[in-house]
Amino acid sequence: MTQPCADEMGISRSAVARHFIKDSVQALAKMMARDFTNTDLVAIYVDGIIIARHHLIAAVGVDATGAKNVLGLVSGSSENARVV
Repeated sequence: MTQPCADEMGISRSAVARHFIKDSVQALAKMMARDFTNTDLVAIYVDGIIIARHHLIAAVGVDATGAKNVLGLVSGSSENARVV
């Protein structure tokens, strides 16, 4: 269903999608570039989650205080060695 406000403002679904994809790519690049050199990680685990039929693999690090840090995300079919 098209939202009347978007139509009235001349915003197409494809324009919104392009903007979302561009911003998502930038946000992912920024997240993947974070430096954990000075973080005291005591455990790292890899887990998979399915979101909207897409399988995402996340590497999570747990620091000495128990805080979880997403170390990275990648698209893949399972938590196999190639993807990890």
